[in-house]
Amino acid sequence: MLVEGPYGSDWRWFRDGWRPIIPAGHPSNWGKFFLTWEKVSPKGEYVLRRCCKEDAANRPGHGLGNAFYYELACDADCIPLEGINYADWDPKGRILMTTRSGTVQVAEVSPSLKLLTSEIADLNNQTFEKIAAPDWATSW
Repeated sequence: MLVEGPYGSDWRWFRDGWRPIIPAGHPSNWGKFFLTWEKVSPKGEYVLRRCCKEDAANRPGHGLGNAFYYELACDADCIPLEGINYADWDPKGRILMTTRSGTVQVAEVSPSLKLLTSEIADLNNQTFEKIAAPDWATSW
């Protein structure tokens, strides 16, 4: 079930500490869809950005698939996080990422904005197993 909040389905981004970047010239209540979201690292040194690709902003299904990309920023420097489906900070200030190639990675950020990445899971061989629902879950 999709729960609608004051910003449509974007409420979960607010809940998780992300903040929208509202483009200059747009009213603060500009629709229910924000093009860019930012989240500051736990130590306040870096910023993760989730950005909408320009050609995806007005396309049906704009919130799905490859419509978004992630970047890491520090002051004026910014680097793209290539091949990433989702990224967020862990409590230690590392970046936890899921990739389009089916892996989960964690990355330390060096002072020169280099990512020291380690793969923590490869989900490519994961498959679903059909199992019968328990009796208590077969009726409402």
